[in-house]
Amino acid sequence: MADQIVFLVHGMGQHAEGWHQSWVKVLEDAYRRYPALQSRSFATRFEFVPVGYDPVFRRIVEGWQSNAQALAAAGITGIGAKLTRWLKDAGELKDNFGWTHAADVLLYRLFDLAQGNACAVVADEIKQKILAAGPGARWSVIAHSLGTSVLHDTLARLWANDSIFARDHRAQLIAMVANVSRILERKKNLPQGVVGDVLASPVRPGVACNHFLNLEHALDPFIWPRRFHPFAWPDAATLAMNPPRYIHSADADVLGRSYVLDHVHGANVHDFEHYLASPKAHVPLFRMLLGEDDFIPPEDERRNRDQFPQFGKLGEEVAIRIKLELEELGVHEDMGWEDLGTLWEKLARILKDFK
Repeated sequence: MADQIVFLVHGMGQHAEGWHQSWVKVLEDAYRRYPALQSRSFATRFEFVPVGYDPVFRRIVEGWQSNAQALAAAGITGIGAKLTRWLKDAGELKDNFGWTHAADVLLYRLFDLAQGNACAVVADEIKQKILAAGPGARWSVIAHSLGTSVLHDTLARLWANDSIFARDHRAQLIAMVANVSRILERKKNLPQGVVGDVLASPVRPGVACNHFLNLEHALDPFIWPRRFHPFAWPDAATLAMNPPRYIHSADADVLGRSYVLDHVHGANVHDFEHYLASPKAHVPLFRMLLGEDDFIPPEDERRNRDQFPQFGKLGEEVAIRIKLELEELGVHEDMGWEDLGTLWEKLARILKDFK
């Protein structure tokens, strides 16, 4: 039995069975780079458990398509016909970026049923696994993209509705990769007792978890609208811990180490594997997962940072072209979730150009 359960919560898009294996591989490859960690095997330290909510959205979308087909057969005309054609496309998921990615986020943000069901699925999987592991089970969770919002809302509901479980089963680490929880937060029409404000909810270090890691990439367009950056969290006591309870990749830690991600190994800088390949991402992740007893020496971190290729296999010329394209998307802090559709369309074109 592994020392710790690590739940993995996926982001937007379709996720077939085994989707998490590429996540585990990038983490295991990173783990093997650090001699100080090799006293224990990767498998004996961590049991990775994928947590999926994608079927919730697929059922809703398929229902829309079925209803639209019935309406089309009835001979609807005018604006109703246009809407019907749009809904019929909902089931055509192959090469349909809007319905495999953007629609998930819009469904989650707009529909109480989608949000409530997704959170219920995630909460049940986490609770059942922890309870089955027995008293004192150590656990953490790593979420990506839309999964950061689903995870926050799930834990906020757990804290409000099952506070005894929440307080008795505090997470070792909550790691948010490409955090979009703030732009998707909802402060109205929430279940009783649930705090939807991601900067004020119990989902923070010292309350719902021992450590909280927020990873950002400087070129990732999805993290900048209503950016997640709670200035009130990293108080002196929090930062003084080793490892600190809270790290935001835009900030340096108490030793002056920067965790800003800026490498370009492909056009999809939003991708989980792209994030976690960097020592600036996986070093603080491993330190927080393992806590004070196990750590990666600073000299090993420096060596891996120095050896990490900024442009991967792309080459400098292609990487700079991608960087310029992403910078020209015009993303800014004041954007709202309503602007995300246009942003997805622009990003989809860039991904197609550099496929």
